Amino acid sequence: MPLLNSLSLKIKNFRISANKLFLVVYLICFFSYSYNKILFYRPDSIHQWRNCICAAFALNYYHNANFLECKTNGLLADDRTSDVTLVEFPIVYYFVSILYRIFGPQEFLFRLVNILISYLGLFYLFKTGLLLLKDRIYALVLPLVVFTSTIYAFYTNNFIPDPTSLSVSFIGVYFFFKYYNDRIVKNWYIAMLFFLLAGLIKTPSLLFYFALGGIVVVELLFKKNKEKSIDLNWKVILSYLGVIVVLVGWYAFAKIYSADHGGSVSEVEIRPVWALSVDSVVEIWHRIIHRWFKGGAYRATWFLYLSFILFIGNIVLFKFYKRTFTLISILLFVGAAGFTVFFFRSMYQHDYYQTGNLIIIPVIFLSFLLMIKDHLPKVYHSAVSKSVLVLILVFLIFHCVKEMNYRYSNDDRQFFSSNQRVNSYGKITPYLRSLGIKRTDKVYSTPDGSINITLYLMDQKGFTDFFMEKVEFKDWLELFKEKGMQYVVLGDRSHLQHVENPDSLLGDKIGEFGNIEIYKQIKSSSEN
Repeated sequence: MPLLNSLSLKIKNFRISANKLFLVVYLICFFSYSYNKILFYRPDSIHQWRNCICAAFALNYYHNANFLECKTNGLLADDRTSDVTLVEFPIVYYFVSILYRIFGPQEFLFRLVNILISYLGLFYLFKTGLLLLKDRIYALVLPLVVFTSTIYAFYTNNFIPDPTSLSVSFIGVYFFFKYYNDRIVKNWYIAMLFFLLAGLIKTPSLLFYFALGGIVVVELLFKKNKEKSIDLNWKVILSYLGVIVVLVGWYAFAKIYSADHGGSVSEVEIRPVWALSVDSVVEIWHRIIHRWFKGGAYRATWFLYLSFILFIGNIVLFKFYKRTFTLISILLFVGAAGFTVFFFRSMYQHDYYQTGNLIIIPVIFLSFLLMIKDHLPKVYHSAVSKSVLVLILVFLIFHCVKEMNYRYSNDDRQFFSSNQRVNSYGKITPYLRSLGIKRTDKVYSTPDGSINITLYLMDQKGFTDFFMEKVEFKDWLELFKEKGMQYVVLGDRSHLQHVENPDSLLGDKIGEFGNIEIYKQIKSSSEN
C-alpha cells in the first residue's frame, strides 16, 4: 500500500511545462498524420499541378539565384520562349533554394521548411491561448482546431504556400493580443511585420489583419464605447497602412512583370461570382458545400456544425462576450464570405484557397472559452469540462488521420493518377542525361495538360500540352519546333489514336524508359 500511495502521489504531482506539452501533442499529430513518411514523397496526390509549380520555383532558384526571376520548368512566357513568372513574394522558395545549395536539391527540405513554419505558427497560436485563457488545456484548443483541418494538415506537408502564409499570420495574431493586453506599441509593430510577411506570401491569410481595420471603423462609429481595442495614434495608423502600401506595391510590380513577359502561372486578378453564369455559380456552390462537408475542410462534419452554433451564440449572446472578440469573429466571417465571393471561380477546384478562412475557427473557440471563463468559472475549471474538450480534440485528430490516410492511398483517384506520373517520370532524369539531353534542352512532354508536372519531375525545360487542347498534334510539333524544341518525351500514345502515322511526326527514337519513349529533333514540314 505505501508503494501504491507513493505512485498515486507522483501521478498527481506530475506536471509538464506548457511548451513541452505542445511539443508532445504536435509530435503525436506529426506521426499520426504520417508526416515522417510523406516528408520524402515526390509531389503527388491532389493538386500535383500547383505543387509542382511551387517546387519548380525553388529548384530553378537553385540553378539561377536571381531573386526577381522566379522560374518554372515550362516555357510559357515571352511567346513560349521563356520560363520566367512572378506572383506571390518568393521568399520561401528562395530560402529553400539556399538549403538546396547547401544540402543538394532534396524535396524533403521544402516540405520540412513548411512543416517548421507551421509548427512555429501553431505554437504562437498556443501562446495566444496561454496569454488569454491562462490554462494549457484550453490553450491547446486553438492550434488543434486548425491542425485537425484537412486543408491545413494536408497542404502543410506539401509545397503550396497557403498554410505557410496562414501560419505566419498566427504569429501576428499573438503579438496583436500581446498589444491588446499590455498596450506596448512595439508588439503592434511586430504584429504588423508578420502580417506583412504573411500577406506577401499569400494575401488570403490577411483576414485577421483586415478585421483589425474593421474594429477601428466600428469603434469610431460608435463613440459611446470608451474602451478601445486599439489606441489610435499616427504611428499605429501609419504602420497599419504601411502593410497595405507594400502589398499593393508588390502585386502591382508582379502584375506589370507578368504583363511584360506574358505566360504567368497565375494571373494577379480577382475571379468574382458576378462574372459567372447562374449555372456556373450553382455548380461551384454545390462543389464548395460538398467539399466542406465531405472531408475537404474537416472530416468530422459535426465539428463544423458545432463551430457554427458557437459563432451564432457569439452574436446572440453578445452581452456575455468580450466586445472585441465578438467584433473580430463577425468581421472574420464577413471577410471569409467576401473572399469567397471575390475568388468564387477559383473555388471550383482549388480547395486550398479556403485555407486563410480557417482563422475564424480558433477565434470562435477563443471567444467562447473566454466567455465561459468570465461568467461560468466553475464550469471553466471543471475537470469534466476539460475531459470532454480533450475527448473532442482526440476525435478531431482521429478523423484527420483517416482523411490523411485516404488522400495518400490508391483509393483516392487523385493520388493514384498523380503517383503514376511520379513512378513514370520521377526517376528518368539520369537516363535523359545519359542520352546527352541537358537540363536546358527544350523537350516537348506529352501527354501533359499541366504547366510543368512532368517537366518538373524530369527536371527538364520545355513544353507541355497546356493551352494546346484545340490544336492538331502536327501543328503542336511545328509550333514547338519553331520555339527550339529538340526532343519529344512521349508518356503514352492514347492521345495519338486519331493521328495518322504519328511515328513519322515524332522523329528518331533514341531511347525508352519504362513506358516513356524519347524522340530526337522533330523535322519541320519545311525541311521535308
